[in-house]
Amino acid sequence: MLIHAGATLERPPGPKYFAGLRFAELTFTSTLPKRGTLQRWRATAPADFRVALVAPRAVRIGRDGAFRFDDALEAQLAWYVDALIACDADAVIPTGAELSTSMRDRDRLRTWLDRLPRREGRHVIWAPGGLWEAELAAPFAEELGVLRAFDPLEDDAPTGPVGYARLPAVGARQRFGEGLLVDVLDRLVEAELDEVFVAIESARSFQEARTLQTLAGTLEDLARELDDEDEDLDEDDEDLDDEGDDDDDLDDEGDDDDDLDDDDA
Repeated sequence: MLIHAGATLERPPGPKYFAGLRFAELTFTSTLPKRGTLQRWRATAPADFRVALVAPRAVRIGRDGAFRFDDALEAQLAWYVDALIACDADAVIPTGAELSTSMRDRDRLRTWLDRLPRREGRHVIWAPGGLWEAELAAPFAEELGVLRAFDPLEDDAPTGPVGYARLPAVGARQRFGEGLLVDVLDRLVEAELDEVFVAIESARSFQEARTLQTLAGTLEDLARELDDEDEDLDEDDEDLDDEGDDDDDLDDEGDDDDDLDDDDA
């Protein structure tokens, strides 16, 4: 399993971040940067650096409510589409109590999502909250053709090759120590995903994401060692089988000698 651990940030990261991690979730809570600014930042990032861009509230909720288009929402959505392309980013769409489970709200979300660019190798992630329990959100996410974000310490992982996990520091869970991150890693391994992105939102998100990435790397090294040991055992078994075949050949030669003795007699 390939794990991309990263921090949730309010501004694009720089060289120090790039040196430690290869993924970040960006959430712009106030000023929305221009497309040119984001393009210049993207040009400074490593080619393999992955970024997810959270849709700001103003992009999702207009004067008349969530995902109800008016001139202002149209303009905000146009900015978001430009930003996704400029950053070569995955899209993260959080929803809360503003989105009910009614058919009307489902249709509004679907119409809004249809306006987002779908690009090969990049994902659209829906992070449902409010009334959207997993048993309701999972089939709807599949219907929409998007990934459903999940909290690995609270939720079961969605099925599929790729997962997107979000770890917010909420309530009594204000930090993610190594023990808690080991629990996260265990849950992700149990999910049997091929690839998973993990965005940590906390006061120490960069350090915690680096710890999780280090733990994941240790697990990958251990898995490779076990695979190598299994291959060595398979080779040993083959050698034993070959030796067994040699013994059979010797037994056959012994039988031939017995036949010669019988002829001499």
